[in-house]
Amino acid sequence: MKKNSWQSPTELLLNDSRKAFTSTMATVQVQTTALDQGLHNAAQLYFQHEYKQSIDICANLLRADRNNIKAHYLVGLNLLALGLSDDALFGFIKATEGSPKVPEYWDALGMAFQHQGKWVEALRAYQKANALAPAPWRESNVVWGMLHEPTKSARAVYRAQRDYASHWR
Repeated sequence: MKKNSWQSPTELLLNDSRKAFTSTMATVQVQTTALDQGLHNAAQLYFQHEYKQSIDICANLLRADRNNIKAHYLVGLNLLALGLSDDALFGFIKATEGSPKVPEYWDALGMAFQHQGKWVEALRAYQKANALAPAPWRESNVVWGMLHEPTKSARAVYRAQRDYASHWR
């Protein structure tokens, strides 16, 4: 008995939808693999101190996906390494907004604030990171950074300790 080749419009739509879905998923898989490889390459360049090349790769990744949190974070790390803490803040803020439960993003935000001498903001970011994944060195990072700013250290340490104490009351 020969199977009838006639298909209802609903069956045709379902078959077309399945084919389109399968094709789309294959494309997404290829794009995801390319994005992951791009992030990997950018991270390697960062660790090799090739900051500008790493930023270029991240910029391409962000053109493909503006919400790529890891690319924003990596751009921030590169900019911070280049001494551009004002610009680095944007990447770290995007990262903490997009993935607020990742302590490394809050650590990086704290470092950027610390480089700017914004001790209270730095301490808050480190406290947030510590709340997510306790690590005693986070608060000491702020104090260590302040002690290397002799003209600001006494006032900054006082403010950081005061804010830290009020946070734990």
